[in-house]
Amino acid sequence: MEQEVIEWANNGKVLLGFMVALVTAIAGVATWFWNRVSSRVKAETSSALALANAPAREVAIRVAEIETDVSGISDEVHSVKKDIKDLSGRVQNVERSMETVARQSDLAALNAELKLLTGTVTAELRALSGTIHSFREAALRSSSRGKQE
Repeated sequence: MEQEVIEWANNGKVLLGFMVALVTAIAGVATWFWNRVSSRVKAETSSALALANAPAREVAIRVAEIETDVSGISDEVHSVKKDIKDLSGRVQNVERSMETVARQSDLAALNAELKLLTGTVTAELRALSGTIHSFREAALRSSSRGKQE
């Protein structure tokens, strides 16, 4: 019986060793499987995140480009505002100078007055011419009488 117990103990050790080897092998296979699955999950996750973030990156790039364009447009708007102010000042100067320019009605009144003055001067010159002619005639007559006497 002692020998049977020793045999059972030896068989138990072998059985226990076999069970430990089996559990270790199962744990190794499970670890290998877990590592393989988790690496695939990480790869797929990072790929999915990259695909999901690609449109967001494109949107961010486009927003940055739009901000650059808007700042350029803002500079142009400020330049246009300055040009409009300068142009407004120039127009005001032209308006002020146009107030001193003679209008058609002013010129018509001046033309009428000039015609009147021209007529008056012409009449006065004719009268003077007649008077001068009379003086000349009188001077000629008096000089011819002086020679005769």
